[in-house]
Amino acid sequence: MEGQLIIDNWMLQDINQAFEQGLSVEEGGEIVVDIKKDSHRFHYTPVAVLQIDALLMLLVNIVLRNSLIVDDRFTHVWDKGSGSLQKLKGTNIINPFDFSSSEESIAEVRKAIVDELCVTRSIRTVQKANEILWESRGESFDDHMSQLVWGGAGYLARSHIYQTPYLGCPYRQALIRQTKFVGWRRDALMDMEHIINTKRANLFQDISSDRSAKYATFNLPPVATEVINESNDASQLIPVAMQLRDKYKKLRAWLKVYQDALDSDDPKSILKHRKILESVGRDIESEYSKTREGSTNVSIGTTWLNLTIPVTTVVDKLRGKFGVRAMLNDLVFASRGEKSLDKLLALFGEKNTKLSRDTHQHLIARYSRNVRSIQQ
Repeated sequence: MEGQLIIDNWMLQDINQAFEQGLSVEEGGEIVVDIKKDSHRFHYTPVAVLQIDALLMLLVNIVLRNSLIVDDRFTHVWDKGSGSLQKLKGTNIINPFDFSSSEESIAEVRKAIVDELCVTRSIRTVQKANEILWESRGESFDDHMSQLVWGGAGYLARSHIYQTPYLGCPYRQALIRQTKFVGWRRDALMDMEHIINTKRANLFQDISSDRSAKYATFNLPPVATEVINESNDASQLIPVAMQLRDKYKKLRAWLKVYQDALDSDDPKSILKHRKILESVGRDIESEYSKTREGSTNVSIGTTWLNLTIPVTTVVDKLRGKFGVRAMLNDLVFASRGEKSLDKLLALFGEKNTKLSRDTHQHLIARYSRNVRSIQQ
């Protein structure tokens, strides 16, 4: 499944509800694991936050993946709703796949992953109760935990069997991040995102010393920000993302070659791609640092940042950078997205409302991080 990503129908269900009914005013619980106390609890946040989080992830992956794979047995939770999601399905960007034939082959792997996800006694206890009741009555003791643990493990097992990365809905990601689970397969796009986000965090933190450190590295995914900025209505978000696929065609092809190198464990090719990623933004970063010491300068404008940098050193470096390298540079120096976030909420009819304020604050915190947390 080259250039593809497995996603779950739960993510699409939440996005569909946002398109069809507007952002939810209810609260949803994300699991919080406490290893020291051998227990877990739920942190409740506006469901609108999780809907926007899922939407941002979807927009990025529409643009930068060849296609998105979903389990065809559960598409009914979203495929009779939003016309935008229907377009994704009709053009095979969303591709329903029959996973039922592989259920036996994933059973052993899924069981092993369940054990890895059950990192506390409390989670193991609920999972055991779910398994016992399912065997006797075909019911779950705790539906939500069953979806998180058993459902999440099933998708992770399919990811392993089909050698295709998996990106779960925010609820499942919250659990996976807090466990010792390590995926079997490296993902070129995730590698790229990690490096770009680290560079953006360093840059934002460096130029935001006068702002609260908590929000200094706020950073929406730059591709998603571009989609939002080019949309005038919520119904345009997915069509705009589909249109941007053509613009980023070369980057998708580059990521495919990088993924091939990772899959074949080709150190020469991997190093070549990593060098390109590591070099992104370096020219402007280095010259930005030099301007602090003073020099003959010229003002160079990016999407959001005006840098005063030396004439002779930078102009030549910036010339001739086209294609993938230019796209990667653009992603590093794209807007941090705070105004885009306000616009996105307004597209869903939430402007100057309590829900918009609460959702905005939660998302600012959610997409803010310090450099150390990114580099770990």
